[in-house]
Amino acid sequence: MVCRDEYNVAQDISLGHFTYEKSPLGCAVGQAVIDFIEKEKILEKVARDALWMEEQLHILKSKYPIILDIRGMGLLWAVDLADSSTGEPAANEAEKVMYSFLEHGLSFKVSQGHVLQLSPALTIIKEELIQVLGILEKAIRSVS
Repeated sequence: MVCRDEYNVAQDISLGHFTYEKSPLGCAVGQAVIDFIEKEKILEKVARDALWMEEQLHILKSKYPIILDIRGMGLLWAVDLADSSTGEPAANEAEKVMYSFLEHGLSFKVSQGHVLQLSPALTIIKEELIQVLGILEKAIRSVS
């Protein structure tokens, strides 16, 4: 961690030491990542992708009653699946969607048994996002 000297207040006591502490290689990697994010304008790209992804997920929600809710920010989204007539969580359907993704070489986490957590890499390109959401729609259509 880099900070002002005025915040370096515990030199006389040991707060614990770790193997990754003060690593020049770790610092160089961290700086390279920050430089890449700034140079490639990753945050601006993610903001655009987030708006597009939210729009596409809302379209899917309007088409498939099994989608109870969508929520998220940036490129981290949750798709909540539930039986449209009872409101009961659709855990079996969520599992089938997950296995459909795995068949395409993709993976995501399922929370609470029925919430699909989509979190693509921030560097994903638009064509890949389009492809992933196409796979999601096909999988949801198959369990609806």
